[in-house]
Amino acid sequence: MKVHVISARGKLVGTFIPQQLQPSDPKTPICTPVAGRGQKLHQLEIENAESYYEERRLADLHKIVKKKLKLK
Repeated sequence: MKVHVISARGKLVGTFIPQQLQPSDPKTPICTPVAGRGQKLHQLEIENAESYYEERRLADLHKIVKKKLKLK
């Protein structure tokens, strides 16, 4: 599963798991994060990334992201 990551000056700002491409309701908006000034947008492939959100283990997900991107 792809995870979108925003970093700034070598530090993790946030993570985002994109929703499925074809939502069940056509009125559902599709969103994606945008990096601001001085920030970078990364895309990582992380296995079972949704489970970290569902199980509220965001700290574990952030550790994996920081290690892969070598962030502080």
